[in-house]
Amino acid sequence: MHETITLGLSQNANHIATHLYNNQESHLSYKKGSSSNYDNLVYLTSTRNFQGTINYNPRAILYELNGGIGALGKFDYYGPEIRGMHEEERDEKIGKGSMQNVDTFGESDDLFKPFPKIEKNSYQKALDSGSVKQGMLTVENTKYWSDYNKLIYKPSSLNTLTDWVHDPASDASFGHSRNGEQSKFSNYYVGVNEYNSKENVDHTETFRSYLEDCDLFQGMNILTEVDSGWGGFTDSYLTEIKDEYFNNGGDSKYSFWNWAIYNNNLTMDLDSKLSRVKTTIALIKNSTLYFGVTGSPDYKKSSGIINQDNFKQSSLWHSSAVKSLLIDNLWTIGNQNSERISMNQFESELLRGNTSRNIVGDINIHSESKAVEDRIENMMIDVSRNQINDLYASAASEASEVGSSGSKGNTESNPLDFTNEIYKPLKPSKYFSKSYIIPINLGVDLAAKNKAQLSVQEPFPITEYNIMNPSTITSNYTFPQDIIREPTSIYTEFGISSKPKDLLKDYKLFLQRTSKISNRGGYKYDNFDIDELVEDVNGLIEEYTYDWESEDEEWD
Repeated sequence: MHETITLGLSQNANHIATHLYNNQESHLSYKKGSSSNYDNLVYLTSTRNFQGTINYNPRAILYELNGGIGALGKFDYYGPEIRGMHEEERDEKIGKGSMQNVDTFGESDDLFKPFPKIEKNSYQKALDSGSVKQGMLTVENTKYWSDYNKLIYKPSSLNTLTDWVHDPASDASFGHSRNGEQSKFSNYYVGVNEYNSKENVDHTETFRSYLEDCDLFQGMNILTEVDSGWGGFTDSYLTEIKDEYFNNGGDSKYSFWNWAIYNNNLTMDLDSKLSRVKTTIALIKNSTLYFGVTGSPDYKKSSGIINQDNFKQSSLWHSSAVKSLLIDNLWTIGNQNSERISMNQFESELLRGNTSRNIVGDINIHSESKAVEDRIENMMIDVSRNQINDLYASAASEASEVGSSGSKGNTESNPLDFTNEIYKPLKPSKYFSKSYIIPINLGVDLAAKNKAQLSVQEPFPITEYNIMNPSTITSNYTFPQDIIREPTSIYTEFGISSKPKDLLKDYKLFLQRTSKISNRGGYKYDNFDIDELVEDVNGLIEEYTYDWESEDEEWD
């Protein structure tokens, strides 16, 4: 097997991770002797208990601000004999690192008010008692990812930044210092300082134990944020584990896929833009593939994919479910028993030898609907000729509204674009490569789909990967029901193109205009090497320049 470890940092990231792991749980078979279409151990660990049954846990390390884990406790499912042990005994019994970063806010310091205990919602109580029913989850009772989580995490997987408090009422998701709400977990250097501030906490210990548990480790999926302190914390974490375990990043056989969420609703001041630029460049350098995704794509433009009547953009349960579709397709081809694709293979066929051009600038969800004839053919009802004509007219009108012609016999809605709000390209992109992940029975004509693009540029590699079994993620009862119009028609596109270039040029101009960076907004940027950052940006601009097209600006 080729195991993958997931690193989730922030409430946003861990909502996505929860959808992904809930789907992995749905692949598990609870009947003796039954088989599975998937290799469950790619994303899950397994241990055999004294009763002879196997327990599965996510192969994941999650970080949250204090209170961000919600009602879930580290040792909730390990019994009083484990909860009552000293740290050394727990380490021996259930793994090292189980007592690091425990939620202790208010427990050991009389200066601070105790953090209020969060009660389990009705779904989690029903899950514990084995009486779950469809429809128990709502927007109102899924504020935390643990509200709808199904798998049991090892205690060492759940880590908390005890000096920072999660604020569920805050749209910015920054969180604030336990010393007061004025200090926010809001930028790159806050995250770096937090990572380096705990001398007695070894953040890499848990990673080491998970790495040792792998037979054939292939890489990491990193889920994080750009516009908060999590970006700097993530960069520090990756830098340390690469230095400690992967020859300072020189070992190229391992994949580090960074899914970085941008807050495009954030009002940018100087500090926040500096933080965004620094975080973006740092995470690109610490990734083998960089997937920057907006937290709020244009859902209305993709009404053929998203059911606007049922979708609530303000709900992290809903918005993270949509984002999870992107990653789940990659996870599915990564652990399906037939036609499995490794991280290294997908990465290599997208990069085409240029590991410096690692920004996946085109990330889209498509929906390929059945043709009008197919949709009418299955209507087994007794209707008049006039009614049949009305049905055809209605179906054709709907197809015309939501999309344009795709492959033969099908219609495609407007894709859900996860990068346009980030890169804001000033002109159409030119492509270096594209990869599609498509259910085997969908029959998408990729030549027809890319015909227009190929008419304005040189041919580029297009790779198709097939999902061999129907997707299960949208059918899970923890996935918001009826927010996706046609779940079985979904497929994904990942492309490397010139799309990031205009944003990188904007970064360069911004940095050049920022001639002096000092103590701003209460945070020091003395260690911010602007010249080195400009050099990094210049190098990236060259990578995303297609065919050495002429530039408008003067180069330094």
